[in-house]
Amino acid sequence: MPAAWAPDPYPRVPISAKLRSSYSGTHVTAAHRALTALVALAGVLLAAPAPLDAATPLRVGTYPNPPLIFRDEGGRPQGIYVDVLEHVARQERWRLEYVEGAWEQCLERLRRGEIDLLLAIGYSPERSRQFEFSHELLIENWGQVYAPPNANIHTLLDLTGRRLAVVRGDIYYAALQSTHETLKVFPTFVEVSDYADTLRLADQGQADAALVPRIFGAWAARGGQAEKTSIMFSPVELRFAAPAGRGKEVLGALDRHLVALKADKGSVYHRSIRAWLEGVRTLNFPTWLNPFWVAGVVLSAGGLAVGLNFLLGWLVRRRTRALRAQMAARARIESELRIAREIQLSFVPRTYPPLPGWEIHGDLRPAREVGGDFYDCFLLEDGRLYFALGDVSDKGVPAALFMAVTKTLLGASAVTGDSPAAIVDRVNRRTVLANEQCMFITAFCGILDPNTGRVVYTNAGHNPPLVLRADGNVEILEHGRAPALGIADDAQYGFYDIILGPGDALFMYTDGVTEATDRAGAFFTDERLRAAVAGYSGRSAEQLAAAVLGEVTAFAEGAPPADDIAVLVIRRATDRLHLRSSLTEIDRLAEKVAWVGREHALPEELGYGAHRHRALASPPARRGSRSTGSVAASGSPWKRPAVGFALRRRSATPFSAGWSAARTAGGRRAPSLACPASIRSARRAPIRTCSCRTTCTIRSAVARRTDRRSAASRHSGSLREGGEP
Repeated sequence: MPAAWAPDPYPRVPISAKLRSSYSGTHVTAAHRALTALVALAGVLLAAPAPLDAATPLRVGTYPNPPLIFRDEGGRPQGIYVDVLEHVARQERWRLEYVEGAWEQCLERLRRGEIDLLLAIGYSPERSRQFEFSHELLIENWGQVYAPPNANIHTLLDLTGRRLAVVRGDIYYAALQSTHETLKVFPTFVEVSDYADTLRLADQGQADAALVPRIFGAWAARGGQAEKTSIMFSPVELRFAAPAGRGKEVLGALDRHLVALKADKGSVYHRSIRAWLEGVRTLNFPTWLNPFWVAGVVLSAGGLAVGLNFLLGWLVRRRTRALRAQMAARARIESELRIAREIQLSFVPRTYPPLPGWEIHGDLRPAREVGGDFYDCFLLEDGRLYFALGDVSDKGVPAALFMAVTKTLLGASAVTGDSPAAIVDRVNRRTVLANEQCMFITAFCGILDPNTGRVVYTNAGHNPPLVLRADGNVEILEHGRAPALGIADDAQYGFYDIILGPGDALFMYTDGVTEATDRAGAFFTDERLRAAVAGYSGRSAEQLAAAVLGEVTAFAEGAPPADDIAVLVIRRATDRLHLRSSLTEIDRLAEKVAWVGREHALPEELGYGAHRHRALASPPARRGSRSTGSVAASGSPWKRPAVGFALRRRSATPFSAGWSAARTAGGRRAPSLACPASIRSARRAPIRTCSCRTTCTIRSAVARRTDRRSAASRHSGSLREGGEP
């Protein structure tokens, strides 16, 4: 008996010499008959198979036949048969010991009794006389011929005279040998030790074709040159086998468990087959074909063809109706999304508050039809400018809805005139209470005083904006970063401030700018953005925004946007006064004249004081801004004129040749305000002409607007209607 089995637990009990002598008589007594029965019972017990000792390993033979059984890179057994066997071994408390070898070696070891069990062995009547087989099959397989595309092998007859790689001892090889005389197929067999070598020989051209099991071929032929042909034969049942006269207890346990595993669709049997045979089409080939079935199929082929024709026509018509319904539904959705995009773009301002000396421009580009980025700006009651820019943590319709709510809450809170920190804190607490989807939004909120250029801001987790100074330097507003809105109701928000001087610009953006990617997946990055902003110093707000977004678009090289993009630029213009060629600009001119007087500490006797009081009492009507969204000194909505404007002397046109007040104060003529020398000498002596030697061109209309209560003298000169402002 092999070492894999336990010793006999029922040893024969020796009979003493005394008993033997007592039964030496010629008469058979009752005691003799009882002893004879005991001996017979002991013989039956000895003939029965001994139970498997859990301490003794069950030697299992394995060979390379993936995915049924094989060794992985770490040397561990894998495959369908291993999964099922190890499941049964755990239930039966067997200790398994795997013995690896080639197929021919495993078959010989089973024949000599060196192993207790062999996996995935094809059942045949001849083999059943040599080994003990399980009654339940695990899977069914058949022989499949693989050949390179240029081998031109399509039928069994094409194998005649060709080199066919086969495995020694293979059941499909034996089946082909037993029938090739009948089928008149005479290939030249090239014997190897395992199935992988057969495909390797076919790929390398050392064999014209390879004969392998169909499951192994579907598993191992991926990526090789050999392809599956239409030649398949000899379906066999793959079972477990034990040496002849042994292992019936093990095989019986396997049969019991296989019946239960096959009945349970969620068992390890079905899970293993789905896992290992994914992509392998499993077919149950019958062991024999009924000729009456073949005749019935041939006779009904015509009827089936007609029936299939009507069936296909009906399926095409039904599919066409379904496609039309889908196209109509998609068209409705696209129309609704297009309208939603237009509505969302209408949420952000396209015309901006007219601030003298300030330029504002924004741009929004959703990555999809709608997005979660936004910007906003409007004037508060005290004349300050509220602005905000934000980014929701998602894209698409949910982000657009969340954006609309947050933008509305921020705008409604800003009307109170509180600090940006108070505005953001109030919106954050409200957002946390109604945030069931756990979305959040980053935002940068600020308030600008246009008279002083002071910006008070709060950053709620947003990308730090950039400040482009007039000299081309770029500063990053790193201070004041706090948690995003909608995360924690106890978040603390503070505020900081900066001063924007003439020519300075505040560039605000969302992460869609820096995280824009090209076709290789590289990001635009913060460094590229700072370099792009610095390269457009001196440009207007609209030009700066358009130039930077143009660089982002060029960097992407046509790649689809990964995120929404929004920018908002607020720029303080240089000290220049831009007027239209119209007498309706006299009010604005008077305001600027008054501002220059106060800025340079000129005495009010020069006549600018009256304009100052009138401007404070009744500010001029506002002018509308252009549809492009930029504003540059287009009218004052303030009770006081904005800081940052001065009169610029030019010699070509009347209004730019130099400005002279047209009233006298104490017998002295007011100097040209554009001439610094005249301003300095205004208090010392009356002057008849400007030291800059230009003609004073403000007519009596200017003097009347300046101070009707004084007796103003007029400079000679004429105002040419329609001149250059």
